[in-house]
Amino acid sequence: MADNGTAVKNRFPDRTQAIDELLARNQSFRDICADYARSRVQEMAVFSRSAS
Repeated sequence: MADNGTAVKNRFPDRTQAIDELLARNQSFRDICADYARSRVQEMAVFSRSAS
């Protein structure tokens, strides 16, 4: 992921402005976004292994 907000913005494209505002001012939200981004990367890795 380019940054922690990218995965969340991709999941909720209509909320991009609100996500950007929260990323700018809320450390807890940034942490949640980082956790979400990591889980998406892990999910993609598991999916790609099972597909091969």
